[in-house]
Amino acid sequence: MVMVLALALMGCPSQGDRQQTLMVSEESQKALEAHVILMDQAHELSEQYKMMRLDTINKYLGIKDHSNYWFSLDVLKAYIDYVEKNAPEGSQNLGIRIYNGVYPEGFSKRVSEGFSTVYLVPTAQRKDVSNGFAPQNRVNEDLHMLLAFNFGQCCNY
Repeated sequence: MVMVLALALMGCPSQGDRQQTLMVSEESQKALEAHVILMDQAHELSEQYKMMRLDTINKYLGIKDHSNYWFSLDVLKAYIDYVEKNAPEGSQNLGIRIYNGVYPEGFSKRVSEGFSTVYLVPTAQRKDVSNGFAPQNRVNEDLHMLLAFNFGQCCNY
């Protein structure tokens, strides 16, 4: 059942106390509320990256490196389905870690060497989280037996 739930996004002085309506189930709203930000905030993060990282990278390397990547929702859903169906039996708290990378020479004919990329790696919570004396923080570890995900469309705005 889908319900309309209002999610108040706080801590955004430039936006005031704006409300964003999410058309999701109550379960999804609870999962999302600690992770979503306003598009204005996302734009600010992007501009900070460009000023504080990308300009330096471009100047140093003498290229116009990628600043963002696009993946189809259908392909992302297919990858999530792959992870869920192929994770080791009993895996808990499945997730995806996003890594930064650079294409090396000869990696693929589909990409240009020396340019930035991101790739996704499936993760699961480690089963044994005690050291025999005290509980340890639960850590999600990369699932090296599964395939990673790459080859989004590179975009520069």
